[in-house]
Amino acid sequence: MTNDSGGQLFGPLIEQAKTGSVSLNVEPETFLTLDKALTQRKTEIQAIQKLVQHVHNHENWGMGEQSSVLTSAHTMVQRLRDKGSGGANNAYDTLQDHWKTADELQTLFRTICDRLQQTDSEFATKLRVAQSKTGEVA
Repeated sequence: MTNDSGGQLFGPLIEQAKTGSVSLNVEPETFLTLDKALTQRKTEIQAIQKLVQHVHNHENWGMGEQSSVLTSAHTMVQRLRDKGSGGANNAYDTLQDHWKTADELQTLFRTICDRLQQTDSEFATKLRVAQSKTGEVA
């Protein structure tokens, strides 16, 4: 997700997290849960993007779009395809913006988690215990 000037929305927070300027009071399990949820969100977005690509690439809509007489059918089909991908405000690009936002949030939370591990031995120990229980790595 970008701000009005085209820069990353969470970029400054990520940089602050790298330097230790962002503080949170969060249990380690929360980072694991957030990371898993954001990974799932990104996977779901990509699955939906594949579906809207099918809309864009669909050949025969059965609306008479192949007929030279039914020009409005051809126009409707083209608009549906454009909404799937390629046109203004299309679903694919909108979903890509959502994916970028989820990815940026995930980077922010991972950066904060990494920083906490480096500076807080108690947090690092709790995180290792939580990871061993779930079999996950943040």
